[in-house]
Amino acid sequence: MKATRWISALALATISLAVALTTSAQSTRPAARTSISLSPVESRDRALQRRAVEAVIWGMPAVNFDLMYQAAVREAKAGVNQVIYWSRLPDWKIQTLTPNPDAIYLTPFINTKEVGPMVLEIPPAEGGSITGTIMDAATGNSPAMVQRNVGSGSQYLMAARDASGAFLDGGKNYRLHLPANVPVKLFWSIVVYDALSRSELQNGEKFPSVSQYTGSVANADGSVDIYFGPQAPQGKEKNWIRTVPGKGWFSYLRFYSRTEAFFDQTWKPHDIVEMN
Repeated sequence: MKATRWISALALATISLAVALTTSAQSTRPAARTSISLSPVESRDRALQRRAVEAVIWGMPAVNFDLMYQAAVREAKAGVNQVIYWSRLPDWKIQTLTPNPDAIYLTPFINTKEVGPMVLEIPPAEGGSITGTIMDAATGNSPAMVQRNVGSGSQYLMAARDASGAFLDGGKNYRLHLPANVPVKLFWSIVVYDALSRSELQNGEKFPSVSQYTGSVANADGSVDIYFGPQAPQGKEKNWIRTVPGKGWFSYLRFYSRTEAFFDQTWKPHDIVEMN
């Protein structure tokens, strides 16, 4: 099956934020044409939609950044120019934007206004990797996610639709097929997020994820099938992520220390398909 519904996480920043706002509009949007004649009401509605999407794109990271800093000050008695260490894997209770429940986070809040330029010294990773994202109140960028570094760095693919083009529905059952030899030197993982909050889906489980670290079971040929839905298929519990009826969701498929097959696309994940 040709993978067409997976999107690089770098293109995702605007797309995933807008999913909840645009779902209803997209369901009735006309097919693309060379020219469209809009009534005054339609023009007004489109302008309002664009403004709403822009408000989310700019406002959500700023609010998330500030809430994380407030929590650091309140809970850890920390301040600027200190490194906050997350003492455990982030579960669904940590309602920050798209955290990875397979990684420990370090969060320095740097302010150069009083102290001038700063240097953050990071020791070499032994038996793992250290991936960083530079953020301000509105944007984030990780060099490791845009550079073609074979055998190091990380890359995320995002899916919000199934193979038919429909948005992923928490009340339905789906399957994702990962061919054998996932192109990573370290590990892969897939995490499910709430389409409204972009936080880990609150599904009653500690972690809404499956990875090489969670005991997922491979098929005889080395491939792996991941299942999503309100109930696990019989015998597939280790490869299942619970979803919640009435809640839309999207997923990040993460690759740590990518190999050449990721970049030349000789390996591709299949589309997420709805199960009967």
